[in-house]
This record gives sequence, structure tokens and C-alpha cells, in this order.
Amino acid sequence: MDVAGNESLLNVNTYARMVEQDVLAYIMDSNPETKTGLYSFQYKNGQPISKRPDNFSDIKICAFAKSDTEVEVLLRDNNGDEIKTDAAGVIDYSIYGFNIHNLVLESRFFKETFQDDTDIELYLSVKNDGKRVDLGTMHIDNIAPTCELPEEFKSWHWYFGEEERTITVSNINELVDENRCKVYDNGREIDFKYYSDNNTLTFTLAKGWHNVGIVLVDMAGNVNNIQEIRNIHVGFFWLWVIGALSAALITAIVVAVVHNIRKRRKEEEESELAAA
Repeated sequence: MDVAGNESLLNVNTYARMVEQDVLAYIMDSNPETKTGLYSFQYKNGQPISKRPDNFSDIKICAFAKSDTEVEVLLRDNNGDEIKTDAAGVIDYSIYGFNIHNLVLESRFFKETFQDDTDIELYLSVKNDGKRVDLGTMHIDNIAPTCELPEEFKSWHWYFGEEERTITVSNINELVDENRCKVYDNGREIDFKYYSDNNTLTFTLAKGWHNVGIVLVDMAGNVNNIQEIRNIHVGFFWLWVIGALSAALITAIVVAVVHNIRKRRKEEEESELAAA
């Protein structure tokens, strides 16, 4: 409220931060419900949202700076190394001695800049006249999650016995999105359990034949389609096959032996008749 009694309206959709520096800046149109502005890349608790470079939205930034000074929008890592952005916009000169910079960091910047394998946290910062303010933290991730399968879990493997088998996918290298991960058994989606505390995922195979596919999706949306494991069997099928083959082999041996004995006897009889 000014000295004339004019009261300013509070914009509930705007995130602002007051700082004891010569830089005052905030991210405009920030709303946790619609996930815009600051909340398009950061949770309410301050933790960054894992995002692919092609999944960012335009970020609108308002910065106040002394006249005749430059304003830069930067991305800064934990080592203090800076990445300059191409954020641009318009300048309002209506306040004496100060300029209001209305800038836009376009989503294409992230897509064009982070094309190589990247998994990094960066601070979104505004810099002016040697001073800096951090507005939020980003997690940029375009690397698919990795994991380890059980050594025996290979095509044509035989799990002997009548009981169902639990398969454990271990050493998942990052947090995955449980709602988007999939496990397929013979083309049908089946239930699984994900344990973020020890980075494992488990599922169960019942008695019978199985073709198993696994899809891991991390929180940024990167996908690892694990090659389908085919013709896994749980049960006694191969025991019966081995038994049948063994019986057939024994029968063949017996037949061959009997045939040879008869052939030899016939040859001996023919030899005796020829001698007489």
C-alpha cells in the first residue's frame, strides 16, 4: 500500500524471492497445481523433478536491475561452472534508475543444449553486475535406467519343480516410475513389486512356459526395453523330455543289439551250409 492508500493486488500464481543482494528476480506464473513456472521443474519441497531435455516448458523470469547493467540467465552446476542460456525478452524502463527485464528461457534451449547423454542437477540463476540469485534446481536426465538380471534368467532356461518362481531384477541404478514400468508374460502385463530402498523389482512366474519382457522407465521418462527372454519353463517338462529321450535311446540300443545278434547268427548259419 502506498502513501495514497492504493493497495497492490497479490498474485497468488507468482513465485517470488526476496534476497539480500543487488539482484531481485522471480519466476513468473508459478503454480504447483498446474505445474507451471517454478513448479514445472521443481517440487514444492524444493527437490528437482527429473526431466528429459525435450520435456521442459518455457520459463518466464522477471528481474529487476540497475540501469545500464546487464542481466544474464545461467545454469550453474555444483562446481560453480556456468552454462549461458539464450534467454531473451523485453525491458521495461518505466522505473527511474531501474530496469525490469521480462525474460523467457525457451524450452528448445534444453533440447538443443543437452543432446548427449546427460544426468545432472543444475541451478537456474540470474546474474547481474557480478551478483547472483538462484531461483530453483533442475534435474536433467536423458539416460535410460540400467539393471542386472539373474545370471540364470536366459532364454530356454529350466526352473525345475512344481513351485512358482520369483525373479528379482537388481541394481536398478536410479529411481524408476512404478506406474510406467511394465512386466509382460507371454504378451500379457503382469503384477510386479518395486522396492526403491534396495533398487530391486520382483515378479513371479507360475508353472509352464514363459516369454518375459521388462520395461523400466525412470522418473524423467527415459525407457529401457529389456530384450525379451524367451522359452523359460517352470515345472517338470524337460524331465519328461529327458526321460522320453532316454527311453527312446535305450530302445534303439536294444533294437540295434538284437538286430546285430540275429544278423551274426544268420551269417554263421549260411557259412555252415556252404561248408557242408
